[in-house]
Amino acid sequence: MPRPRHISQWAGFNLDRPLIMGIVNVTPDSFSDGGQQLDPRDAIAAGAAMAADGADIIDVGGESTRPGAAPVPPEIEQDRIVPVIRVLASEGLCVSVDTRNAGTMRAALAAGARIVNDVSALTHDPMAASVVAEQACPAVLMHMRGTPETMNAQANYDDVLKEVRAELSRRVEQAIAAGIRPEQIVIDPGIGFAKRVKHSQALLRGLPDLISLGYPVLVGISRKSIIGAIAEEPEPGRRLGGSLAAALFAALRGASILRVHDVKETVQAFRVWHKLFEQGRYQRQGELRPDDGGHRAAPGSGCGPAVHPRRAPAPGRNWQRYKVVRLHDRAGTYRRVHRGRHGRDLARAIADTRRRNVDTVTAG
Repeated sequence: MPRPRHISQWAGFNLDRPLIMGIVNVTPDSFSDGGQQLDPRDAIAAGAAMAADGADIIDVGGESTRPGAAPVPPEIEQDRIVPVIRVLASEGLCVSVDTRNAGTMRAALAAGARIVNDVSALTHDPMAASVVAEQACPAVLMHMRGTPETMNAQANYDDVLKEVRAELSRRVEQAIAAGIRPEQIVIDPGIGFAKRVKHSQALLRGLPDLISLGYPVLVGISRKSIIGAIAEEPEPGRRLGGSLAAALFAALRGASILRVHDVKETVQAFRVWHKLFEQGRYQRQGELRPDDGGHRAAPGSGCGPAVHPRRAPAPGRNWQRYKVVRLHDRAGTYRRVHRGRHGRDLARAIADTRRRNVDTVTAG
């Protein structure tokens, strides 16, 4: 599959920082907040509050897709969400519709939604891809095997990262063949959807491999079972700390969009994180903060591929003699110190980085 050029904008947003997508479930049975926003007035208030707290996108859904959930007729789904979408969109908010039904997509887009977020990657309903193509709207294609009712039985992988990447690639090809423009596509590894905890962990660590497909990646990990398993917290509503940690980790691994329940806290965490990086970077000309070793850093953070402490220039050396270059890889563009009085050591560091999936080195 040919990869598109680097996608720097999506749905009218610059992807120079992680976007925050707030979750509004107008359902009686969602795994974390089912029933809390079933009344349209409560859902509207929740969406407006998320926007005020800093959410870029409000994701409105009327069908629970938790493991084992039964399907909801599209008519009921539309009755739940269309009034909510209409009001939020009329207030100028960017609304996405979380649905796998073509009829609901069409009704939601007519009510003012701008984005389609489909857990089945437009495969559940044969008409879904044509609706998205006809409306020329952005779409999120999520990986899942089976349906919410059957997906847990299909969480069997030999190499989860390789298989999910290949299956997402096929979904993207199908979407493009249906007439959806590549620059409208975002992919989602589907954390917890036909995935056991070990699978979700592997996918989070391997996000750069998914980003190498050439499309922005959305990660929805907020309050999910992987958080509960790691933090030993069975109650989804008490997984805020773990959700924030996972969101920051996903951003460091290159996620462009974070789908979250707790918008205010997530925005605050990213604001502090960003500010601390901003205040600490470039304290001396050419000095860069290392990250985890060659993967995309958070936009604007000043992070870049790591220089191992043993390979870094000795204290007191003249950092001004170093030249800043860009390392271009499939996950984005990284700034990096290159060659100088310690050119050989830095060259070895660059070689290490290139082995970690960096394609080229060019002067910046």
